[in-house]
This record gives sequence, C-alpha cells and structure tokens, in this order.
Amino acid sequence: MAIQKTEALVLRRFPIRETSLIAVFFSPTHGKFHGILKGIRKDPRKFASSVDLFTVNEVVFYPSRHSGLHLVSQCSLLRRALPTTSKEGFTVASRLMELIDRISPVHQPNPELYALALETLRLVPVVGPARLIRAFEIKLLNLSGFKPHLRSCLRCGYLPGPQEPTWFSHREGGLICSRCQVGLGDAVRVSSGLIRAIRSIERLPIQNAVEVSLMGKEDALLSDLVSRFVDYHCS
Repeated sequence: MAIQKTEALVLRRFPIRETSLIAVFFSPTHGKFHGILKGIRKDPRKFASSVDLFTVNEVVFYPSRHSGLHLVSQCSLLRRALPTTSKEGFTVASRLMELIDRISPVHQPNPELYALALETLRLVPVVGPARLIRAFEIKLLNLSGFKPHLRSCLRCGYLPGPQEPTWFSHREGGLICSRCQVGLGDAVRVSSGLIRAIRSIERLPIQNAVEVSLMGKEDALLSDLVSRFVDYHCS
C-alpha cells in the first residue's frame, strides 16, 4: 500500500523495547490505527512531536501488510487539543479518549466522531465533568451505532403512552414496557422527561447538549443509566 498522511488525535501511547513508542491514533480519514515510532525515546528530536496525549499531529505512515501496526515515518505536532493542564482536566480527557478507543473499530473513518472529540476536549476546562462526560457518552453512542433503543419496547414492540410507566434496561439495550420488565433485574423505571433528555442530547451540538439536565434525582439517574449502558455494551 502507498504511504499515507493524515491529521490524527493521540488516544493512547506506550513504550516498546528501549527506544520506541506505540501510539494509538484517531483520524477523520483513517479512523483508529496503531503506529510505531522507532527510536523516538532514544532521540526525541527524530520527530517534530513528542506524541503527547490529546495532541493533534500530522502523521505520515507506511501501512503494514501483515499486521495492524504501521510504521510512522513522520509525526509533526499541529496543536494541543486539551486547553488545560489540570489534574481534573487530564482525568476527564482520559475518559473521553478511552471511550473512543473502546468503541471505535480499527480503520473505520468517523469524521463526525473526530470533530466531536476535538470540540469536547475544548470544553473540558469550562464544563462540569459529569455533564460533559454524559453528553459525550450519549453522542458517542449515537455516532457509533450503539445508541439505546428508545422508540418502543425492545421485547414486544409496544409503544407506551406519555403517562404509562416505562422501564430502561441497559442489558437489553433500551426501553421495556411494564409487562416485559417483569423478571429483569436491571430494569429501572424512567420518566418520559428522561427519555426526552437523551433524545435532545443526541440531536444538539455538544456545547448545547451539556446544558440538558433534569431535576434532582432524575439527573443523577440519567448519568448512571448512560454510564452503565456504555460500560456494558462498549467493553
């Protein structure tokens, strides 16, 4: 295959042998891919980037014919996507990158998710961690094809009315009606307002989606349900 060049975000990095480094990149044109930067730890000046986490780089690589590990020949820093050096900001950004890494198949471009990742990192210093992660998780599920089923009961197809009780099962993958929820240990009763909140977050840009919230315990329940859904279906 011909040599490739792309802009890419650094999701993860770890040392290999004594002198080299493997980085997990996420690109709008190549999706997630793994690259080896030979000799970078011995001579950091060999590349025009230190391949730090949460940085956007221009990556030139030779695709491997025999494995998923590609040889990076050039890597130049374009910009730092995380505008903070705080410990809390690093923790939030690490969670975002972990989710992208877990949910993204290798070499499947998803430019919308790439744009979402950069915009969400930009918001890390100015939005509360809980709301930012929740909004990102919901939008990530929507863009990656793992979104919960919210139109009708997953088991029987019944569409409950606005005033009818409805349950949500993270294991089943979405809404369950009152009859089908019997015996489901993880089913949690949810309000129509909670379902509307998820749909709003799916639809809105991330900077507006972080403002969607519910009153009191409903807000905490929304975060808990989304987090459990992500951890169960995207492990």
